[in-house]
Amino acid sequence: MFDAAFLRAFRLRIRKARLKKGLSQEEASELIGLPLRTYQILESENAKRTNPSLETIMQVSTQLQIPIAKLLALPSAKELVMPFPSNKRPRKSSSG
Repeated sequence: MFDAAFLRAFRLRIRKARLKKGLSQEEASELIGLPLRTYQILESENAKRTNPSLETIMQVSTQLQIPIAKLLALPSAKELVMPFPSNKRPRKSSSG
């Protein structure tokens, strides 16, 4: 069983990587090949339980371009107190 700090850091890293790529949860779930609800649970700050398969972890790592060692690393002190970023992807500026 994962401890809460590790699971929080894991979820935070996934969300930050998705937002950095400018993807919605739906786009990320399609890219990774997961049902949307499964992806939402992986990333959710408040989900009670997550137990992703190794295959899922590897797909997340590959598709969101998070090195597997970073994705599964022990949480840093900063990650323990960092607020979760908003779930919404940043709006693209419309210049023109």
